[in-house]
Amino acid sequence: LAEVEIVADLGTAEISLRDIVDLRVGDIIPLDIPPTIEAKVDGVPVMECAYGKFNGQYTLRVEKLLSNSHDPHTGEKHA
Repeated sequence: LAEVEIVADLGTAEISLRDIVDLRVGDIIPLDIPPTIEAKVDGVPVMECAYGKFNGQYTLRVEKLLSNSHDPHTGEKHA
């Protein structure tokens, strides 16, 4: 059994450098969150997910496994 780190970018925001410099504690940066989020292992997309909350925690719900993903280190296909 191996542990892997799954990384998912939840959203993006455009903000000017001037606005970043002017940020203060408590300021809010609105995010654009897409309807589906790609989850990656070692930079390789492995699943599409929906973002949400469950039992008070932020979550990802697996919507689709990306079977065309390949491990760049071994060349093996991910299921």
